[in-house]
Amino acid sequence: SPAISRTVRSIRIAAPPFFVLYHTFFYFGTQYSQKEEMYMNEDTLHLLSECAAGTDMAIRSLEDVLKNSAEGPLQKRLLDSKRQHEQLAAQAEDRLRGQGKEPKRADPAARAMSYLKTQAMLSMKPGDATTADLISTGCSMGIKSLARYCNQYPTADEDARGLAQSLIRLEDQLVKDMRPYL
Repeated sequence: SPAISRTVRSIRIAAPPFFVLYHTFFYFGTQYSQKEEMYMNEDTLHLLSECAAGTDMAIRSLEDVLKNSAEGPLQKRLLDSKRQHEQLAAQAEDRLRGQGKEPKRADPAARAMSYLKTQAMLSMKPGDATTADLISTGCSMGIKSLARYCNQYPTADEDARGLAQSLIRLEDQLVKDMRPYL
């Protein structure tokens, strides 16, 4: 029938533009995902920078308390946490360097205050309870900051958000592990 023939022709005519649009979207989508590191959005860069700074602060704080801790299960747990923080730091730093960005370091003023507080508290009352208290306080501050940054940078990619969540879980677990020493 002529009506069906016209409909079939109109479908054939309509099909190529849809195919071209789909193919173009798919092609550019594939190309973008292959070069994802080249097109990282600003929120992703900011969140990764904050993760790098947070892990830097955590590693340095752990080093500060480890200098004054006695051998035993607490020291072993702190060394394990330091190693895990270093792994997460390496992931954040690698992604940032892939963008030609230098990883952000912990704020020098915050570092100095943390160091002074750690040294003062451990000199006044050395021991596992003081170490656990310092670590718990630092982890709680880190969790709060990372949660705020996750909310502040909502369009960060899934990998960056996953890294931040891994860091939050690591800090939360460390707080729980410090409870028996308080």
